[in-house]
Amino acid sequence: MRKVLLLATFMVLRIEFTSAQEYTLVWSDEFDQEGAPNLDNWHFQTFAPANGSWFNGEEQHYTDRIENAYIEGGFLKIVAKKETYNNGQSTKQYTSARLNSKYAFTYGRVDVRAKLPEGRGTWPAIWTLGQNVNEAGGYWQTQGFATTNWPATGEIDIMEHWGDSPDIIHWSNHTPAGFGGNPNTNKGVISNVSSEFHEYSIIWDEEKITYLVDDVIKHIYNPSNKNDDNWPFYEPQYLLLNVAMGGIFQSEPRRIDPDFVESAMEIDYVRVFEESIPAMQDARLKDIQIDGQSIIGFNSNSSNYTYFLNQEQQEIPPVTYEKNQEGATVIQNEAESIPGKTTLEVTSQDGSMTKVYIIEFKRPFALPTDFESEEISYSFVNFDGGVGELIDNPDPEPFNNSNTVMKYTKFEGAPFAGTVLPLDQSINFSDGSLLKAKVNAPRAGASLTFKLESPTGSNEVVVTNKKISEWELMVFDFSGMEKEDYNAITLIWDNGTAGAGTSDWVFLMDEIEVRDQINTGSTLASLSINDTLVTSFNSDVLMYSFELPVDLTDIPLITAVPVDERAIVDIQTPSTIPGTVEILVIAEDGENQTQYAVALSAKEAPLNVAEEFVLLHPNPASDRIYLQSDLQIKADDLKLFDLSGQVYPVEWKEDRVGISGNISSLPSGIYFVSFGDRSAGYKFLKNR
Repeated sequence: MRKVLLLATFMVLRIEFTSAQEYTLVWSDEFDQEGAPNLDNWHFQTFAPANGSWFNGEEQHYTDRIENAYIEGGFLKIVAKKETYNNGQSTKQYTSARLNSKYAFTYGRVDVRAKLPEGRGTWPAIWTLGQNVNEAGGYWQTQGFATTNWPATGEIDIMEHWGDSPDIIHWSNHTPAGFGGNPNTNKGVISNVSSEFHEYSIIWDEEKITYLVDDVIKHIYNPSNKNDDNWPFYEPQYLLLNVAMGGIFQSEPRRIDPDFVESAMEIDYVRVFEESIPAMQDARLKDIQIDGQSIIGFNSNSSNYTYFLNQEQQEIPPVTYEKNQEGATVIQNEAESIPGKTTLEVTSQDGSMTKVYIIEFKRPFALPTDFESEEISYSFVNFDGGVGELIDNPDPEPFNNSNTVMKYTKFEGAPFAGTVLPLDQSINFSDGSLLKAKVNAPRAGASLTFKLESPTGSNEVVVTNKKISEWELMVFDFSGMEKEDYNAITLIWDNGTAGAGTSDWVFLMDEIEVRDQINTGSTLASLSINDTLVTSFNSDVLMYSFELPVDLTDIPLITAVPVDERAIVDIQTPSTIPGTVEILVIAEDGENQTQYAVALSAKEAPLNVAEEFVLLHPNPASDRIYLQSDLQIKADDLKLFDLSGQVYPVEWKEDRVGISGNISSLPSGIYFVSFGDRSAGYKFLKNR
């Protein structure tokens, strides 16, 4: 009954405060159920995204233990404790909890009634982040909304408090125009914040954000010329509740009392209200369904949604909806491709309001990946010391001739730099425990830390490269460390060595994949010429000859199939005939290579036997060949050459029968003999 009465009082206050505007309760948690927080409402964020730590130099680990967050007597208690704790990433001396709301909203009023912890070093916060924030381990990242790096997502600090300033409350906004140690901020004196409950609120609309304590305005954020740098607050935000320990604020370290044991932030309720709109003017939707299921994160005030199709889905699923106002009209335009957008344009019954909802269909970013798909939006969460991005392959070669690769640049003076690749699907180890990637590093011996991240911890493997500015394979063995909930990859180059931002600090990566083994075979299984199999092909024989038919003068199509389907086959054809086709087979490991060659020659039209006749015997021959003809053939007119056109010297001997030639020194193969100015040649086989 206590909370029902509070809610009634709340509604009276809202009407009085907003004058002509009313609000409707749309989401809340009253914390009336004893024990653990309601997991339908809250997500425990426990993964530390900054190399095993949290941002701002904080000194705690966040856990999902009931010791750090529980409900008792109608109050949620988030407890910071002094204790040694290892979360699989690193060891800290304090624990606490950080909760993400599983509800996101655009515009409205938020009320949180809370009593704050006490003690030097405590840092409680009630705040919001953009639903689209690209932060590994956060709830909305696991739902496929991670598209934007902080602070472009926007952050609203409804309340921040530091235990070394007991009566001071801060209210801040973080945007690209002002963030970190230099946000748009204000502070004021609020008495007894650790011994009494106060209601911390915001009212957020399209024009401004108003901060209140106990329904008294304390701060207003309202930039005059709004743009994405100073006003990213037009898309959904979600709520966060946490108590940090220590850390740095505005370049000032916050020291923890060495006698600190534990203290809690107690929360009576969390309530979200949206602005009430007259029925005839309501151009909002009540719900959007994809293939019959409500879209994750739907909010009637939010315009943009992303829906990830799995790899097997080739058709865009149907989009349906429910209207707030039955008399409203909806114009629906379907997406035509992937990626693509379906739009729902809603107009209120009286025609005074129109709202457009956009549903963008994409493929998820998952392994394996080669960064080539136009259906996927690849994103990187970069550390301060560098930047990851996609570029055209600057060094295409047979081992990696893909069009698009990932580039990472480590900035000058940055010893610790890397990027996080959030995945929209967990890594599946059913195909093996090895992760492989093709890498091009500016120098040999550069170390790459490859970390698999999960909400409950991480595992890492460190490998050094061998080649200089060449593509090579790097293999990361996670045998014995398999988990099913890895949802991000962290890449750290040359950890501990300061970068320079020059070409010596640019690293390329491509083709990340899970494997059971890395194959090293570089032989061919078959060879075809103009779609006809070479029946005499043997993978151990490296040289072949092919005589083109009389009526074919174009370079033939050469098809070479490797034994290992993951090997790379690079075929270089000659520009003219006679000439040699070179076939390079490169194993998956990039080290094993085999070179095959096919000598092409043109078959000449036969001589007119009515005018001349030549007999060449024996054929095949081993030591000597004999030529006989009714024509007057001179030894000086004869030429002997192979399939490639190379001419060989031969000792010719004339007698009354004809001409003979000593071929005993020739290697085995196919040869031709021509004479005079004729282009025709007479083929024979040297067999030993």
